[in-house]
Amino acid sequence: MVALTIERSVDYPVIRELLTDARSYEKMRSDDAPMLCDFPAELPGEIEYVLASDESGPAAVFLLDWQDFERAEIHFCFHPRTWGKTIEIAKQFVDWLWEKTPMRSAVGPVPGYNSLALYLAEKVGFQEFARKPEAVRKNGKLYDLILTKIERPAA
Repeated sequence: MVALTIERSVDYPVIRELLTDARSYEKMRSDDAPMLCDFPAELPGEIEYVLASDESGPAAVFLLDWQDFERAEIHFCFHPRTWGKTIEIAKQFVDWLWEKTPMRSAVGPVPGYNSLALYLAEKVGFQEFARKPEAVRKNGKLYDLILTKIERPAA
């Protein structure tokens, strides 16, 4: 098991470094997202950032865009050195959500071009509940936006 520290963070330089790692960014980026060189210097303040770190440093950042007190849209970004451990890290993050937040459910939008992200979402308990046909563009090609959801386990 990966030993992680998971906590809310406002360490924007570290968060930005994770989000803008070229190896990750180009895999995540749709045609509508800014080019890496145009990524904003300041991260949006309305997003809550949760940083997962291991013995080697920052391992992943999770973005929570709260819709209300009990629901959020969630995005995951992993440091490339952790790519073989993403399911384990994501599972620990989901456990942290239920323990440390009032969240009842979360939505994870997954672009159809990112099959690894969909695989990860399903492995940690997210289930597809809707699709937006041809809602996202990557390299000039249209893909569905797959909407996945996870709910707090019954006590």
